[in-house]
Amino acid sequence: MSPIRLLLIQANPRRGAPLDLDVEQRNLQEAIQASRRAVEMAVHVLPAGRIADLPVYLRRCEQHIVHLGCHGDGEGGLHLNAPGDQRGEALGADELA
Repeated sequence: MSPIRLLLIQANPRRGAPLDLDVEQRNLQEAIQASRRAVEMAVHVLPAGRIADLPVYLRRCEQHIVHLGCHGDGEGGLHLNAPGDQRGEALGADELA
């Protein structure tokens, strides 16, 4: 049986409120290791995720699970890193579908 593939997308633009993405990633990996299926999990990490990165990683990783570590926009969308990583860029809920 092939491993379950998890894609961890992280975005924490410098001008936004800081997120503890390192802690979140560690907690996620500890939970996977503690599970019975730990040897069957493959975790791929996209740090400083940008909107343009999503289609590339979603196709390349052929993931089963996507975990997002980023801020939301309050309307169902996400804030990812903008080009240059200094600010955030909104990805609307309608664009996520």
